[in-house]
Amino acid sequence: MVDSVLVQVRHLFRQPPTQVFDHWLAEHQAGRWMFATPQGRMHHLQLELAPNHQFRVTEQIHGRTWVHTGEYHQIHKPHLLLFSCTTSGTQPGRGEPDMVQLQFQSHPLGCELVLSHQTSGQWAPFRQQLIEGWTHIFAGLMAELNDREYQPGEILN
Repeated sequence: MVDSVLVQVRHLFRQPPTQVFDHWLAEHQAGRWMFATPQGRMHHLQLELAPNHQFRVTEQIHGRTWVHTGEYHQIHKPHLLLFSCTTSGTQPGRGEPDMVQLQFQSHPLGCELVLSHQTSGQWAPFRQQLIEGWTHIFAGLMAELNDREYQPGEILN
């Protein structure tokens, strides 16, 4: 991407990498936290892991429908997920989707998840909101994994 912004967030989960990884690809689990926002209400999540490796999430926020779509480019269980994604209504005229990489690393206490989100430079003023959004998603994943203690994700840059 030309003129892009890189946001990185990492978080320590108390579960092993395989369990954390599996929750990103399990439709019935991911639908409760993936792309969920505090003011939004999830309506539908569809993950197609074969043959096109695509996902689609529909969310309702203040009477407006947002559709998050994406495509998985690499799935290497339990260490790496790479996907592109776009959200309707937020990227007018953009031809290039955002790229998100998730690295699941073994840690003595469980799994360290490092998220790298590459987006267009036009979103630089919203960098903090991106970090907060991913931190909120990690909190939802923690709740889904039944982890009772919430610690915000650490900002890497």
